[in-house]
Amino acid sequence: MLMVLIGPACGGMGTRSKLLLDHFGIPHLSIGEMPRQSVCSASLLGKLAGPIMDSGDLAPDELVIEIVRKRMAQTDCVKRAVFDGFPRTLPQLAALDALLSEQRHSIDAVIEIRFPEREIAKRIENCYREFATPRTEDRPDAIPRRLEVCRSGTLPILTYYEGQSLLKVIDGIGSQEGVFEHGTEFNQQRET
Repeated sequence: MLMVLIGPACGGMGTRSKLLLDHFGIPHLSIGEMPRQSVCSASLLGKLAGPIMDSGDLAPDELVIEIVRKRMAQTDCVKRAVFDGFPRTLPQLAALDALLSEQRHSIDAVIEIRFPEREIAKRIENCYREFATPRTEDRPDAIPRRLEVCRSGTLPILTYYEGQSLLKVIDGIGSQEGVFEHGTEFNQQRET
């Protein structure tokens, strides 16, 4: 199963997908965490990404695509992965389609976890307060920019996947079982 989870920053995609990940033993590719790890490693791409992420913008497409490409080359990701927060831009979508086409695979399911914007802003602000060393991209003054980046970037992605009849939407305020229910439903459809 190859699945895409799309939702806002601090939307709890990893938490909400844990049941599904555990059930199927699927690798979790958290695109929110992997660029941060690159920044922490002080690699050249990480040094370029740091100031951009600090302003509330997304990590550069080149960095994110390269991270995904390297991870997808590992044996545990063959035909099995949950992309958490990827793709978020049209270049990332094109790169993912090209990568999967090379591997003769395709996305099986796309789940959008939808929240009202005021709830997203509250969650980002809570993330900033909760961490002993808060992430600079969670600063209250970066919230409006993050919301705009998320909204403008993901709308074309959602439209694309909806046109392929792959998109399911679940309420982010609802239970954590929603991702699991939709994921197992998609897996059953794929096997029949």
